[in-house]
Amino acid sequence: MASSKSIIRDLVVRFEQVGIGNAQSEVLWLLEKLTGKNQSQLLISDVQLTDDQHKTLEQWVHDRIVLKKPLQYILGVVPFCGMDLVVRAPILIPRPETEEWCLWLIEQFSKVNQVNFAILDLCSGSGCIALALAQAFPKSQVIGVDVDEEAIALARENQAGLEVKNVEFVQADAGEFLQKTDLKFDLVVSNPPYLAARELGVMYEKFGDWEAKRALVAENEGLKFYQEFSQLVPCVLTPSSGAFPCLVFEIGHLQAEKVAEIMKNQGFAEICVKQDLYGKDRIVFAYLCKL
Repeated sequence: MASSKSIIRDLVVRFEQVGIGNAQSEVLWLLEKLTGKNQSQLLISDVQLTDDQHKTLEQWVHDRIVLKKPLQYILGVVPFCGMDLVVRAPILIPRPETEEWCLWLIEQFSKVNQVNFAILDLCSGSGCIALALAQAFPKSQVIGVDVDEEAIALARENQAGLEVKNVEFVQADAGEFLQKTDLKFDLVVSNPPYLAARELGVMYEKFGDWEAKRALVAENEGLKFYQEFSQLVPCVLTPSSGAFPCLVFEIGHLQAEKVAEIMKNQGFAEICVKQDLYGKDRIVFAYLCKL
């Protein structure tokens, strides 16, 4: 049987040789999942792996190094806003940058003397944003919309696992939903596909093609959904007091100026840009809308 200390040393070198960042953390996360032991036990007690565990680990390492399978898909779970979300290919993996602004948004809404928000999440994917907002505001009603049948199935699976009652996931084209719904919302959020087609090759070269292309790429140099949603969202908004954002878009870090201009042209005012922890533009949001 192999010991955890020697395996960690060997795998960290192999991961670093192929350019995987945070190599030791990734190795430890894999071993935690495999053995059920925590990192202290793996590093100090030197856990012995069985032959079957070693074979499983080698398969995971092959998937990670050779096939460039994202670690999150191997682990099957991603932490997000205090939740453990199930993830699987090809549904978009929730990013730390998304978690960051989602937590910020929850903080902003927590300052408002209101608890029963109506919230719409467009391009909901795994349901991470909708579920985080629903958990944070249990008296609110949240709807998550995505065109992808697999994404909606995963979002509903996460909803069931987390036992979140005040959210509904709808399979529909987001633009069509906006045009057809009679519902009104205090807040609309979206992390839509925003890569230009030319950017996809660079991403696939680094991370592989595990995530669905249509969850990443949008027409019009990545601006399609910002143009469509900015035009349609005003029709579903409740009159806003201006105390909190009514429309929030996650963006590519070079898109802030263009997205803000799109929103301005559709009548949104008080348009703001917020950067992430790395100093990159991450969301564009508006406080008021001239309905």
